[in-house]
Amino acid sequence: ATSNPPQAEITIQNGPPTSPAPKMKRKDGQSAPDDSSWALVNSLSKCSEGQENMSAAGSAVPPVTSRGPMNLVIEKVHTDDLKRIIELMDGFKASKALFTASKMRVFDLLQKRPGLEGAEVARGLQASLKGTLCLLEACVSLGLLERKQGANEEGVYENSRL
Repeated sequence: ATSNPPQAEITIQNGPPTSPAPKMKRKDGQSAPDDSSWALVNSLSKCSEGQENMSAAGSAVPPVTSRGPMNLVIEKVHTDDLKRIIELMDGFKASKALFTASKMRVFDLLQKRPGLEGAEVARGLQASLKGTLCLLEACVSLGLLERKQGANEEGVYENSRL
């Protein structure tokens, strides 16, 4: 008869050592416990959008962290202000893409050799493929470049009329 070596026990904690959250144990090699045995880690996970956490008695339960009760301050934010901030961020990203493509001479390369695939552009610029593809797609979304159907799925890139 063969004997199985003893299996080590692993303790998994769902919070700091002083946390009252329950601790779970399992033996190595066994599957993880099912969802019903996981402890609720975040009291906010029980909340649905826009509603407070309700106790069994029906009273509101304030959110509690491992450091004590948490006071939430909710301010009404003007949507016009948020839209303006997003427009500024988008403008910054657009100008960054334009300046980067210009500095890397993407437009010059595609003027000399229109209809290049992304990998060919990356080689021509001596840049990484992933970064080049991100830059090319940003320029396409800004209307600076056009992506046309090529021999493969990716397509080929050309300067736009801009």
